[in-house]
Amino acid sequence: MAITVNFTGHASIAGTEVDPSNVSTVVGNSVPWNDEGRIGILKSRVDVGEIPSASTKTSTDVYQAIYIPAYFKVIDAWFEVIEAEATNVTATFCLGITGGTTNGFVTAATCAVADVAHSASNGSTYSAAGGWSSDATADTIDLLTATAAFTNVVVDVYALVVDMRASANR
Repeated sequence: MAITVNFTGHASIAGTEVDPSNVSTVVGNSVPWNDEGRIGILKSRVDVGEIPSASTKTSTDVYQAIYIPAYFKVIDAWFEVIEAEATNVTATFCLGITGGTTNGFVTAATCAVADVAHSASNGSTYSAAGGWSSDATADTIDLLTATAAFTNVVVDVYALVVDMRASANR
């Protein structure tokens, strides 16, 4: 049975939404080119080795990496392999949105080599469409395991986002 692991720092996407500028995973936020939106890069580390050994990892696990509040637009998302997978070197990750396309940003990228970034430059669903919008519902950017279970891989997940909420709601 597949497991879902939440690395977002949020208990649930159904919980109270938090402005990403207050989350420790923010790389950069609030670049002020106008009053209508704020752009930022969100970051989260997913360390599969931190998952308790009592949880059986499978080839269909979901790792929730970045919480996306309602009314945010994700322009792009990507991940960088920090520590390579040592055991199941053919295992792959897809990067997408649970409530959307689960491989919308990256499709089936291996993690056998460290210091490699995987991006949507391959013309994935969301990059070709100009991004993904959360509208009135929050969601998460997720790494979906494919082909084999990971044992120790560590990746940093990034998302370029725009806060599209009305100014009074920021």
